[in-house]
Amino acid sequence: MSREHYGQLWAGVSLFLLYYALNTWIVTQGGNEIFDAKLVMSNRVPAAVVGIAVCGVLIAVASTFGLLFAGGLSRCFRSF
Repeated sequence: MSREHYGQLWAGVSLFLLYYALNTWIVTQGGNEIFDAKLVMSNRVPAAVVGIAVCGVLIAVASTFGLLFAGGLSRCFRSF
């Protein structure tokens, strides 16, 4: 894959991360989801717990694409 593809993947995953994190925060504050998307549970406490897990995975994926875009992932593993 080219750097352009990694950049597009990073942007897509990062935007979804932002959308999911904002929806989780809104639900935990007692509000309704943005655009009525049912990606987040409607109960406050389960939404927070699931949101932490999902956002953690999305952060890891976005970070990996960012490292691949920058060419830094091969440099990280070269030192081992």
